[in-house]
Amino acid sequence: MSETIVSAPDTASEAPAAPEATTQAPEAQGDHGQVQTPASPDTTTSPVDQAISTEPQAPGWTRQLRGDLQSDERLTGFKTPSELASAYLESVADADRTLRIPGEDATADEKREFLARLGRPDTPEGYELKRPDGYPEDVWNQIAHDMARSYHDLGLTKRQAQNLVQRHAEQAKAMMQAAQADRKRQIAANAQALKEKHGDDLNLKLELASRAFRQTGGENLQKTLAEAGLANHPAIVETFIRIGEALGDDVVLGADSGAGAPQEEDWYPNTTFD
Repeated sequence: MSETIVSAPDTASEAPAAPEATTQAPEAQGDHGQVQTPASPDTTTSPVDQAISTEPQAPGWTRQLRGDLQSDERLTGFKTPSELASAYLESVADADRTLRIPGEDATADEKREFLARLGRPDTPEGYELKRPDGYPEDVWNQIAHDMARSYHDLGLTKRQAQNLVQRHAEQAKAMMQAAQADRKRQIAANAQALKEKHGDDLNLKLELASRAFRQTGGENLQKTLAEAGLANHPAIVETFIRIGEALGDDVVLGADSGAGAPQEEDWYPNTTFD
């Protein structure tokens, strides 16, 4: 009799596999629900390489230079040789326009060239000075050449020289006006002194002085005294009054005094005796 053997099922091999337990981080979502994957750190470049890559690199054309010049910042700032050449030409032009003051050992030609570049004429005649308005022509003709020569020695430009002439003329005019004003005040003071001394007889005394002046001095003496500013000085007038009184009858009052003799009004012009 045969036996039938029934085997029990292998539950271990036939049981369904349990699902693997996994833990996943929730995926980040963007503003609109899109899934965003966090960026992975870049591990392909080292910190040293990153630092080197951020340093400014010299233009390629500098490799043609000598080693110590290739990293010179005064050169590496130019992107091309043409930029460097343009900058050099501009610096040369600036140097040509720059005036260098001659030193103590400079030659006469170097000093002359320097002054010429400043604007000094080649000769004193080159100033072509113009006579200021109101300046006496005869006086100007006497001093213009000497002024131009002095300005040339000083190295002045034409504009500086003409401005100096104008300033000199203004100062001379102011001095002349001041001198004339002083002269008028002095004449008035002298006349007043004689008036106080001679009173109502002053006009007669002045006529007497005029007659004596004609007989003793004449035109030459009058010119000399006038040039010296002494023609109506009280001491001079009193002297001729006394001379007239000493001559007595030889001085005829009221007669023609002749040329060269000052009249009464000539002693103190523009003066009214009260």
